[in-house]
Amino acid sequence: MKQWHDGPQVTHSLVDHIVKARSLSLDDRFLSPRWPEDLHDTFLLPDMDKATARIWKAIEAGETIGIVGDYDMDGTPAAVIMAQFFRLVGSDVHVILPTREEGYGFSTTFVDRLREKKVTLIITVDCGIRDSAAVEHANQHGCDVIITDHHECAELLPLALAIVDPKR
Repeated sequence: MKQWHDGPQVTHSLVDHIVKARSLSLDDRFLSPRWPEDLHDTFLLPDMDKATARIWKAIEAGETIGIVGDYDMDGTPAAVIMAQFFRLVGSDVHVILPTREEGYGFSTTFVDRLREKKVTLIITVDCGIRDSAAVEHANQHGCDVIITDHHECAELLPLALAIVDPKR
């Protein structure tokens, strides 16, 4: 058994299997990244400039920010990371993670719940790219929406202030 960094112990055979299945090599930058050289320029993503400008405006103005994520293994940590950032910079932030019964995605119900908290900026994480009705509902009630997602886009994109999705 070999310990990788400070993480869990894994067997060489498990690592070898994963490396082979992913067509990686043990010296691949995926397994041993160099920071910050191996980071991609996030401003190559569509609308990243609009999203960033609106987020800074909200922080500076002391606006209340809403985060809507999915309840799965990428939506939940993304929502937590976003909320931690906003709390770290002193923002009032409210997070909604739907239950399994509520299902995946961004809904008009979530918009209404965030409006009760006086939210003026809603940021979706891991959802929203196909939720035009919820975005339109937010727009009608004076809430800007920034969608951050990685799922396939619909033919017609929601009318959000910014849509940051690598599949655009």
